[in-house]
Amino acid sequence: MDKDLLLKRTKKLFFKYGIRSVTMDDIARQLGISKKTIYEHITDKNDLIAQIAEIESKQITLRFNEIKKEGENAIDVLFLLTQFEGKLREMYPPALEYDLKKYYPDVYNHVTHQQKKEMYSFIQENLERGIAEEYYRNDLDVQIIAAFHVARMDIEIEEHFCSKLNITPQKIMHELLIYHLHAICSKKGLQYIAEKS
Repeated sequence: MDKDLLLKRTKKLFFKYGIRSVTMDDIARQLGISKKTIYEHITDKNDLIAQIAEIESKQITLRFNEIKKEGENAIDVLFLLTQFEGKLREMYPPALEYDLKKYYPDVYNHVTHQQKKEMYSFIQENLERGIAEEYYRNDLDVQIIAAFHVARMDIEIEEHFCSKLNITPQKIMHELLIYHLHAICSKKGLQYIAEKS
């Protein structure tokens, strides 16, 4: 079995059962290979998790780059980004993040640090583009707004809270985007948002 297939199939096991509950024996049994074969490609479970996380991060970065090209303007790009963030929330089971955070903090910290760097760069470029297109105010402090957007990533949208209010996390994310856009948009940008709604 080649390494790519090993990582891909192990990722599916982690997504289905959680990281902590899946042992190396489980992986070998489910994939129909020996543990020796697994250890030809990785050093230990931590290394396996780190490699899968790295692949996932690269996929997210690729999608970020696609989103930048797909949007007609900076505002459209932020709408596309918010949709993508919503899909990511649906795609990754909450137990996965919990397991990473609690049992593999080095991997979790590395991944979140990378994601925050990527997001900062993405938002900084978006703000500069929006200012150049005159959709965003030209008096924005790009670094502060980008840092604020990255800090927003740490806000956890509680499913329990959402269900009590009968709203979805995606709806909250959309409303936060509209709120954010009203703070950074120029008159032209606000008019564009009104036309889109």
